[in-house]
Amino acid sequence: MLPTQLVVRNYRGYAREQALDLRPLTLLFGRNNAGKSALIRAIPLLAASATARGPQALDMTCPASGRASFDELRWHFPTEELPREMSLGLRWPDAQALDLAFAWHDRRWIHVAGLRVGGPTKPWHTALPPRGTNPSPTLTFRQRGAREFEEFTVRFDGLRISELQGPAPEGLEELCQRVGTFGDAVQWLSASRRPRDRFAGYDELRGERRLEHDGANIIPWLVEHPEALVSINRWYEDNIKARLKIEERPPVGYEVTLNHVGRPELRVNLLDTGEGNIQVLPVLAALAAAEGGFGPSIIVLEEPESHLHPQLQMALAARIRQASEDRPDVRVILETHSEHLLLALQKSVLTGVSPKDIGLYWVEQREDGSTVAQSVDVHSDGSLGRRWPPGVFDDTLHLAAELTGLQIQHEEGPS
Repeated sequence: MLPTQLVVRNYRGYAREQALDLRPLTLLFGRNNAGKSALIRAIPLLAASATARGPQALDMTCPASGRASFDELRWHFPTEELPREMSLGLRWPDAQALDLAFAWHDRRWIHVAGLRVGGPTKPWHTALPPRGTNPSPTLTFRQRGAREFEEFTVRFDGLRISELQGPAPEGLEELCQRVGTFGDAVQWLSASRRPRDRFAGYDELRGERRLEHDGANIIPWLVEHPEALVSINRWYEDNIKARLKIEERPPVGYEVTLNHVGRPELRVNLLDTGEGNIQVLPVLAALAAAEGGFGPSIIVLEEPESHLHPQLQMALAARIRQASEDRPDVRVILETHSEHLLLALQKSVLTGVSPKDIGLYWVEQREDGSTVAQSVDVHSDGSLGRRWPPGVFDDTLHLAAELTGLQIQHEEGPS
């Protein structure tokens, strides 16, 4: 069962509790440095932590952390209203919920400092301060604010429960198992995506299910998942009149080339093609894997439209829509500055997509430096709700009007 919502608090700029719907298509817009990437990167951070093992509750080696320390990942200005612990949580369609709070004990190890089962109406259970400086996977929890303390102990292996004793909240073990399942279901692609080299060596064939966040392993991934080429090549053929081909080059390994549809002898190495072709390939591969059921079904994308002509941005939007329609469990969460992706989203509502399947957010920074992601309604006529700020993409219209005025002045000549 896939979660339907991510909830963060005291994470990056998100000081207050912030929910992000994980719908079939969820888009985040906002100005630079607003916090779009930070919010969606909480998804791969939690996913990596859910599949890791060991005493650390958060996998800070995950690239989604940006190589930050825990203090850098956490909101810097806690108050009585906003406690120090950073929390990440998930909500599921059966109304189940789990929130996990994290603390950095003695600046040596990150542990689960609190947990809440059932959502905001339920009480938090907080961990007693660990003793000593060595990581301990076993923690004792008490209900926060309770007059009579009933304790239970949890032995964690990463975020998985290996041992539970005492009167813990009902469903805790099952929900932690769900978090582990969620960890296996996430594919994240960052804003810059390129193959590691012009060729992939034989030693790079490792049976990896996921693409690396920067697309570095796209060539060996395609060698091991040739079924993905069907939908990838359909998109390339329809939009740039070319198709990918994987060719073995002994003794080096494998090469991916782009071949002209009308003249197959016109072939070039992938890295010698346009930057847009290179950047979009991992996105198309992730969509093919999710749609085909041989890859993660939750796809998190940063600027998927990077280096694409507006016409191809619209074609990519159509491909994303197709993937979510062909396989109902596919979820695509992306952050973007593209007006064309927004227009494609609005058009999709008028051509059969239910507004309930679309999540739209405007991300902005408040005066106190914190960040909020405002949910924006998408109406059945494709129009946007009142929380969408006016004039977001008016710069193009203003520039066109200014250009027209200057052209008129030029034609009239000096007065």
